[in-house]
This record gives sequence, C-alpha cells and structure tokens, in this order.
Amino acid sequence: MRAPGSLDFLGGPARYCGSLVLETPVSRQCTVVVEEVSGHAVTVDPDGSGGIELDFAPFRRALERRAPDAELRSLLREAEVPPPALVPLGVLLAFCAARVWVFEEGLRLSIRSEISPGRGLGATAATEIALLRALESVAGRQFLSTEAARIAHRAETGLRGGAGALADKLAPAHGASGALLPVLCRPDKLGSPVGLPGGIRVVAWPGTESGEERRPAARRFRTAAFMGQKVLEQCLGRAWHHAAEIPLSFFLRHAPPNLPLRMKGSLFSELIDTDVTTPDPVYPDDTYDVNAALRFPVEEHFRCGLAVSLLRGIDADNREEVLGQVGELMLQSHEGMGAIGLGSAEADRRVDALRDLGPERGVFGARLCRDGETGTVVALVSEKGLAHARAMAARNGEPGEWVS
Repeated sequence: MRAPGSLDFLGGPARYCGSLVLETPVSRQCTVVVEEVSGHAVTVDPDGSGGIELDFAPFRRALERRAPDAELRSLLREAEVPPPALVPLGVLLAFCAARVWVFEEGLRLSIRSEISPGRGLGATAATEIALLRALESVAGRQFLSTEAARIAHRAETGLRGGAGALADKLAPAHGASGALLPVLCRPDKLGSPVGLPGGIRVVAWPGTESGEERRPAARRFRTAAFMGQKVLEQCLGRAWHHAAEIPLSFFLRHAPPNLPLRMKGSLFSELIDTDVTTPDPVYPDDTYDVNAALRFPVEEHFRCGLAVSLLRGIDADNREEVLGQVGELMLQSHEGMGAIGLGSAEADRRVDALRDLGPERGVFGARLCRDGETGTVVALVSEKGLAHARAMAARNGEPGEWVS
C-alpha cells in the first residue's frame, strides 16, 4: 500500500490552536508491504537491508488484555526498539489496540520510501498511513472517515511520546494531487479539496537545519499561545475552546488593552487558576511572548479562510490577481512565524530570494513550512517560476532539491 508525503501550504503551528490549515500531498510516496509469516516475531525492514526482528510476545499479551496506552508505551521503552523500527511498531500497536485485533503468528513489514526524512515533507505520516492501509487489508477491517489518521496520531502522541498534529496525518490519507486540503483542526473537520489552476504548483525547497535543535521553539509557541488565550479570557470574562476561534477583529480591539506583549511565567501562575494544564510546563523565571503567540493562530485562521475563498473564485480574468493575493498571504504567514520565534536566517534568505523573483517571473509567494524546524520553504509557482527559482538557487550556491 502507498501514501504520499505532504506539504503545509498555510497554517503551520496554528494547527495546534484549532486553526484552519491547508495541506497538499507531494508526488513522492512511501510503499509498505505487510506479510503474515510463521513464528511469533515482527520483522521491520525499513530499507531492504534485511530487517530488524522484534520479540512481539510481551506486546501480544498486553494487547490481549487490552492494556492502556501508557503500558504499551512503557513496553516500547523497555524493549529498546531501534529507531528505524519505532514508528512502524508504534503504528502496529495502535492499530491492534484500536481494532481489537492481533495477528495469529508473525508479521513482516517492508517499507520503501521516496521521501527524505526530517525535511518537513511528511515522511513519517506517509509511512504511518501506508502501513495502516496495508494492515487494514491484512486484518480485513475497513477504516471509516478519518480513523486511519486518528490511529496514526495515537501512535505518535500516545505510544511514542511525540507532539505531532492530527492534520499532518490527514493530508496523506485524504489529500488530492494538485489541490489543497482544508483541515479545520477541531480536530479533524475536512473541507472539499481546493483545486489549483492549471500550470500552478506548490513546491518545497527543503532546508538543512536540525529539527531536534529547533523543536523546542515550537513547543514554547504552543505554551505561549495557550497562556495568551487564558489571560485574554480572564480579562474579558469569556472562553473559547480554541485560540483560533477568536475573531481577528475582536483580537485587534481587545488584545491591546488586556494582553501584554510579554509575560513572566510567575505572573501567569498568579493570574490563572493553577489547575489549568498548559501544553508544556510554564517556568516562573522565563518570559513568554504571549501577544504574538496568540495573534499568530488568530491571523493564520483568517488567512487560510481567505485563501480558500480566493482560490475557489479564480477564473481566467482574475487568475494573476488571485495568485498574487494568495502569495501575499503566504508571505504574511512567513513573517508571522518569524514574530513567534520560529523563523531562521536560512529560511528568511530563501523566502526573500523567491519574493524578489515575484509574480512577473511566476513566483507568487513563499513561506516557512510546518513548525519551521528544518527551515524548509514552500512556494506557489508556475512552471516558468520553478525554472527561475531553480536557476536563482544555483546562482546563490544552494541548489538543493525541489519537491512537488
């Protein structure tokens, strides 16, 4: 079974705050084959090198008595599963637990991926969805609606201890080539795909930065946005389930007099009920950019909705104007990510270079992709624009790869 990688066209870290986001699949795919074999082990072959054999007996016993995710997660830690096998085994456990199914003997999971890992191209999500589709076939259990994406999300957050977003799993499961998939992250409301005009492509210029080093900045943003929401709620005497539910006009009117630009963790703890659970611990001596962090998902939700409206109304007469407007929304999103500490010098340099090419050369907009952890940039271009972008990158000594 196969599943594509994906790109975050608009939305980025606002997906953690209930925003509308726009995702699109890429042409590169992950293929997974699941075979039932004799014995009672699970063999994971991630690259054709022969495979990693894992004793599945402890997991089988836990699954048969319907152990909670916390226990399965502990078993994964105790087994010291090699990194290449951790994602597949976590997905297998989540599938078995969700579908109340355990295979009779052993399994062999063969994985072949065209997607470079750690480059913001959705490599992990593609592996998860492809594997779930293969398991669905073996088990004879058909997924309903967004169930596959939910199981993949459970595997990442409940079993592997990650902090991924459900929207990342929905794009490879439900996206359509040449279209944007609107996902309202509350948590998984799918809109109809938004087709791109003929000759227009969404492409990625993968970055070279270390995701591990930059991931804490994304976690800090989520905490600061939550803090900002709670402070504004307390000041105004009202509440929202998600930060992105706050109308932009309301934020622009009420945030300046009620929400400080920055706040120390100790002051937040004094103002807000201690029973409130934040995404990450709030450190008393740290200062958080609560205003900018809350503003980003409010604005990004508006930008995503506007982009959908513009693209659904595109025609031959307004094509260039609409593409330019959508590109401007991407550039605004990029600046917003910089304001919340997720930008980088490499990404800024690349976005500026693409901005300089401009719509007249077929480059309509660009922005930092996903949470900015790898510096990957996503751009809206024509075929001519992609050629110009490639030539520009070569002149600047950083051609890299381009993925669409």
